[in-house]
Amino acid sequence: DQNAEKDQNAEKDQNAENDQNAENDQRIANVQAANPQLVPGPVINIPFERTRIKAKITHQLNLRDQVQCTQITPDGNRCEQRKWLQVHHIIPISHGGQNELPNLKTLCTAHHQMAHEH
Repeated sequence: DQNAEKDQNAEKDQNAENDQNAENDQRIANVQAANPQLVPGPVINIPFERTRIKAKITHQLNLRDQVQCTQITPDGNRCEQRKWLQVHHIIPISHGGQNELPNLKTLCTAHHQMAHEH
């Protein structure tokens, strides 16, 4: 039945999105636990300076994320992109996020752009 298949696919998509949201929430909680001075939400009128991510941190990120986009696709699989990768800050630098491993994840250009649209 096509309707049942559509419902199953929609449920899989929703489950994948929920899993991704739960993973992001856990990463944010980990970053905030490690940096209790951070306050969730936008930070206004606090100057910040973007600095380079240290080579050691980049190396650890590449090992952890296996030089591959970490986005989970709607079908529940990990994005297979290994080119055009970018480092995404889970808590933005402008909100007090740091260039530390728990606050970073590897995303392909398309998924990085999508992360900033939501």
